[in-house]
Amino acid sequence: PFAREGIIYYYSQHSKDMEHYFYSYDEAWFTGPSTEYNHDLAKISMRMAMSSCDMNDYTGGDRSYSIRHIYDDLGFEYTDEHHTDTADSTDTVWYPLSADNTVGYSIAKKQMVDANGEEFTLVALMPRSMLYIREWAGNFDIGSGTEHEGFGIAADFIRDAAMKYFAEQNIQGKIKLWIAGYSRGAATANLTAGALDDLLADGGTLADGVCCTPDNLYAYCLE
Repeated sequence: PFAREGIIYYYSQHSKDMEHYFYSYDEAWFTGPSTEYNHDLAKISMRMAMSSCDMNDYTGGDRSYSIRHIYDDLGFEYTDEHHTDTADSTDTVWYPLSADNTVGYSIAKKQMVDANGEEFTLVALMPRSMLYIREWAGNFDIGSGTEHEGFGIAADFIRDAAMKYFAEQNIQGKIKLWIAGYSRGAATANLTAGALDDLLADGGTLADGVCCTPDNLYAYCLE
């Protein structure tokens, strides 16, 4: 399996400058069931969540640079974002200027082979997890139901974007889904993964011709 060590970059709110972390990645970590905790996978998921931060939401610059950098390092395919502020863009990396109850995200894919020689598609789904500015206002939208309303709105948006992605990318066969988030992104990732897990556990599908089971849904959240 493909393995790599490298550096992820993110914009620190503390130093107001670019910072970096080292990472290790091994595709063998996706050969086991997601129901078994993998500490190495948890660590690279934390790095992915940090990479999902907005690089420069204050001025509308190259906001998704960091997540695109690690996707390129690891060989994931995505569509370049064009800084559009509408959700009907064909880009799979969507980092709009923030507003109340919005959520940036990225979706990327990579063809892989498991330990039995069977091909599958690994799909990374990463909500924007830092420097989202006004998106944070949704944290106060608690609501009166059993689920946090603001986080639920963001999770619904991410889930719908993922379902649209599976259909439009014409992905077929076996897939594994990798979701990670930090802070507000963690809450969004957690609810998104929970909704998709319920769908799959009830016998539902992500798209026609797509095969995914709950033990192929890898979700890691951190605060």
